[in-house]
Amino acid sequence: MRTLGASLKADDPTVMAHSFAVDGKIIPIVFDVPHLVKSVRNNLKRHGLKIQDKNISWSHLETFYENDKKNTVRLAPKLTEKHIILPPFMNMRVRLATQVFSHTVAAGMKTMVDLGRLPSEALDTALFFQDMNRLFDILNSRTIGDKNPWRRPLNMRSAVQVKVLEESLPWISSWSFRPRFIPPCQWGFSLTIRSVILLWNSMANINLKFICTAKLNQDCIEVSLHMRCWRLIQTGHHLSIWATWIPHAQTQHALQGEVSGSS
Repeated sequence: MRTLGASLKADDPTVMAHSFAVDGKIIPIVFDVPHLVKSVRNNLKRHGLKIQDKNISWSHLETFYENDKKNTVRLAPKLTEKHIILPPFMNMRVRLATQVFSHTVAAGMKTMVDLGRLPSEALDTALFFQDMNRLFDILNSRTIGDKNPWRRPLNMRSAVQVKVLEESLPWISSWSFRPRFIPPCQWGFSLTIRSVILLWNSMANINLKFICTAKLNQDCIEVSLHMRCWRLIQTGHHLSIWATWIPHAQTQHALQGEVSGSS
């Protein structure tokens, strides 16, 4: 992407930090959000996280799980030992990350803090999980009629969701996993959010009704690439032309305004 003109620097305030130009058109860069979430989880487990004066600790989750699994009626019934210890290859499963960064786990941890079964410092960890859950919902929208308003596709009336995205930028910048270390997932989240905001601001100009942010993820692109690959093989074209097709396909796939559910 840098070869195409994007700086990929989170501290670059220009639009070229997270986009590049093709034939005079700005193509925003969106990283695969499920992979970003998994990477944040992995860094949190490995290093811990400090946000200003708040310490976000994986040990709070471990203590919560050990307490909760003893309950007859559990606060977070989907949480298992696999979520906590991540056996080999389990760290590749998106749901093991998103089910940790969930409203259910955050609410359960806050409940245990109130009951004195978790230390008061665990509240910061619970709030981090809660904020990550909301951020993932906005960046993983699919269905107009979703009962969770954060998971509904962006439209011209999505100012509340976009405000959350805007406010998350300084929050993400304040993350500190360890001294002088900024993992790719951190600046990847920032650049992706800026690109989604750019797309939202462009909706009126290109006559779009909705943006299904889930369609920006890698799985959707891989399906499109597979179909394109087959057509290229049939026509005898060299596969290297993908390099010029991928950015256009990624943007168009999410901006079709095709959403499930009722309008």
